[in-house]
Amino acid sequence: MQRNYTTAAVVGLTVLAVALFGAMAVSGAVGADSVQESSADERISVSATGSAETQPDLAKLQVVIKSEGEDPATIREELADSSSELEEALNEADVDYKTVDYEIREPYRNEPDSPNYVGRHAFQITVNNPDNVGDIVDVATSAGAEIQRLDMTLSDEKRQELRDQAIENAMDDARHQAETIATAGDLVVNDVITVDASQRGYRPLTFNSTPQADGGDGAATSIQTGQVSVSYSVSVTYDAAS
Repeated sequence: MQRNYTTAAVVGLTVLAVALFGAMAVSGAVGADSVQESSADERISVSATGSAETQPDLAKLQVVIKSEGEDPATIREELADSSSELEEALNEADVDYKTVDYEIREPYRNEPDSPNYVGRHAFQITVNNPDNVGDIVDVATSAGAEIQRLDMTLSDEKRQELRDQAIENAMDDARHQAETIATAGDLVVNDVITVDASQRGYRPLTFNSTPQADGGDGAATSIQTGQVSVSYSVSVTYDAAS
């Protein structure tokens, strides 16, 4: 009976050893597959720039009323009269405007023929239809104002649309670059891992002097506009595999 117990113990130990060896073999095989799969992962990082442009749909015109004289009270009165005339003309033209600067001061340079005081009242005029800018320039100058600056730009909604288009163009270019690199390296581009985007430029059309009429005396002012552009840059990292 004692010998039978010994034989059974030996058989039990043998079965246990075989089971442990099998478990170790399976575990080793799974570990090897995981390492191999991880080492096959690749990443491709590229940078790209996209741009979009369109016709302006908004104009902002800055005009100024000026006066000079011997005392501040006189200048204040002259500015008030001239500003009232300009505001009446702008109201009749049905455009939005606001005061952006007002001052009465002594001249910065004290020259022999300099007045004791100078004054200015600056307005910003918003024109929702850029085709009408020339007419508003004529309205303002006829009321005694000087043109300081003209920006042909975009409304917030239009600028958002143009920005989105620029980003899409940048991402398309980034994908094209990544696929070109992947093809050269016998890889396949998969999903995007990270994206970093930033606006590189926004260029409205700016005129810093008084626009000139196309024709002779009495001719209406005509403003020739171009394209407003937006550009965006992106840095993209893609997951790739062989």
